[in-house]
Order: sequence, then structure tokens, then C-alpha cells
Amino acid sequence: MSRARLAILASLLVAVAVLAVAWSRGADAEPSVAHRIVYLYVSGRGAQAKAWYDGGPPSGVQVQVALDTFAGQGFKYVAIASSGVPSQVSVGSALITPAEGSLEASYVILLER
Repeated sequence: MSRARLAILASLLVAVAVLAVAWSRGADAEPSVAHRIVYLYVSGRGAQAKAWYDGGPPSGVQVQVALDTFAGQGFKYVAIASSGVPSQVSVGSALITPAEGSLEASYVILLER
């Protein structure tokens, strides 16, 4: 074989290899997210407590429903932080216990996958 034929054959093999690699990877419009953090804002008490998160309904959802939704997607608990609303308020030398429901604690729950 002549050198010209070998050069053409080598070029064809390189072109086929490049095309094979390009097709094997495929195009992906939405790359998979290996690590994601979810921020749940929770307010309310008892059965009335609601959770808000990015992409959730504007009126919020019950906390357990939100936790079940994200647990089903493989999210795990990372941390919780409270707004720090005290159960008793100090006014001068007197301690006042707020009426039930007058002060609402709010929480932030972080989940990650």
C-alpha cells in the first residue's frame, strides 16, 4: 500500500472513532443533578403547620406531605433552625406567657440529595 492510501485509511478510522464517541455520549438538555439542597420554610402549629419550598404551591402544603414528597425523591434531613420565638416574654420584672397561637414559631428545614 502506498503512503497516500494509509493516510486516507487512518483519517477514516479517526473520523469513525470521533463519530462513535459523539453518538455514545448523546445530548442531554437537562444534565442530572448529583447534589441538590432543598430549603423548606415551615410555619404554624400542629396540623395547621404549612411548608413552602421552591416550585411548591403558593398556599403551601402540609409539612408531612412536603417531607414525604422529598423523601420519595431521595432527600435526607440535614439541619433545622428555629426563628427562636420564646414561649415566655420578659417585660420588666414580669414574665408574660403569650396567648395560644399569638406567637408562631417558624422553622427552616434543609434536606439534601
